[in-house]
Amino acid sequence: IDLGLALVAAWFADVAAVGEGAGDAIRNVDRREPLEADARRLDRFAARRAAELAMGTRRRLQVNVNEDLALDALFHRVAALSHEPGAVV
Repeated sequence: IDLGLALVAAWFADVAAVGEGAGDAIRNVDRREPLEADARRLDRFAARRAAELAMGTRRRLQVNVNEDLALDALFHRVAALSHEPGAVV
């Protein structure tokens, strides 16, 4: 789960970078086209917040938070970001 969350955080950070015009800073260079597609669908601030949420979930899991609850909370918060522009989650 930790690795998966790290990958999710890296993906959203890359989406934010593309949205900010910093495509040369992405880590997933082999996935540029899907990143650009995601950047068109999700605003850069929401993508940055999604990356922060994934990293926060990683930290919480390190202190024995219930995995199912932590992941459910993360997915609901990220989903809210994509449906409510400017939402604070």
